[in-house]
Parts: sequence; structure tokens; C-alpha cells
Amino acid sequence: MLFGMGRPLRILQAEYPYHVTTRTNGRVFVFKKWTYKIIINVLVEAAKRFDVHIHHFKMMTNHYHLTLTTPIANISDILWFINNQIAKKYNRRMGITGHLWGERFHSTIIETDKHAVRCVIYLYTNGVRAGMCNRASEDEQLSTFEFYARGKKVEFIVTEDDVYLMLGKNRRERQEEFVRLVDQPMDEEEIEAIRSGLRKLFYGSADFVERMKARYLNRQ
Repeated sequence: MLFGMGRPLRILQAEYPYHVTTRTNGRVFVFKKWTYKIIINVLVEAAKRFDVHIHHFKMMTNHYHLTLTTPIANISDILWFINNQIAKKYNRRMGITGHLWGERFHSTIIETDKHAVRCVIYLYTNGVRAGMCNRASEDEQLSTFEFYARGKKVEFIVTEDDVYLMLGKNRRERQEEFVRLVDQPMDEEEIEAIRSGLRKLFYGSADFVERMKARYLNRQ
């Protein structure tokens, strides 16, 4: 299903995962550690209300990254609820009014292959690129990193995705390979290629992108 109507194009589907990001208005609102608790509580509410599988989450100072799958193709409803609730709770805590978020959330449909692996690595290494830490494995808070690296429980239900399951034959192998991947340096060319891909509607092989375009964009 495809929605536009003068707003950023939104494709509703249930086959492939999404990478989602939302930034604060003008990037001027700075999230604190207590904001993480607000977002986590909202994700718990969203999981109860919607049929959504949350895979990976990372909070930065003025935006967040999320990967998820939506078995009943309802990403717009889910993200409207999540961002609306975060804004209400954040404004109430700060004693302010007005818009917390800038533009609507951006979503990219990801092919479940090496591109999905790169997306996940990119998500967890945001802290390194922002100068918050030297290695991704040192940036243990404000994300689902500890769940995948060490099996630590998080406050909401995390569904292990195909990216993680393909990393090894058992949990220990997957944990070790996950940490190795996120701590492996990426050159600027690779980072820019991932960043550029995640700005688009589809991120994957050339064949995948063409198939998605034919399915969703070339309809008359």
C-alpha cells in the first residue's frame, strides 16, 4: 500500500523490515538519559497496542534509530502513536508546549541480506561517529546493544531479527560475532554509502531496489 498526498511517500508493507528515524524540531531538543526511559515506556505501550516486532533501537541526543517489522503493514499508525506519546510525555516532564519533532519520521525498507547487517552496524556505531565513545561496545546504554551482545534483558520485548540469527549457530557465537562487527572500523566511503541508502525508500541490492520500485512506485 502506498500513501503520498503531498507528504513524504509512505509505503505500508509487511514483508521486509524498516529502518526508522525521527529527529527533534530544528535538532535543538537535547535528549537526556531520562528521555530513554520515556521512549522505552512508549515502545512497551506500542508493542501491546500494535502487532509490531521491534528489533534494534538506539537513542542519540536529538533523534533515535529503530528497526522493526510490521506483520499487518501498519507502520504509519505505529509511528504516529510512538512519536505522539513521546512528545506528550517529554513536554509534560519539561513543562513546555509545542512541537518536539521536526519533519515526519523517515522510513526505509531494507533487504534482509548484507544490507540489513550494514544497517544494524550503522545504527549501533552512531555513538562512535558522534564522538560519544571510541568503540560501539563501550556505548552500552540507550540502546538494545546489551541484549544482542550479552543477552541482557531490556524493558520491552525485542524480537531477534534475521540479521542476528545469521551471525552464528548458537547464541554465544552470535553474541561474539555481533560485538566483533560493531567494533570493526568502517571507512568513510562505506559509511556514506549506508547513510545515502537509508535516506531513500529502499535499501538493498540493485535487483531488490528495482523490484520494490516496480511493486510500489510504477503502478498506474
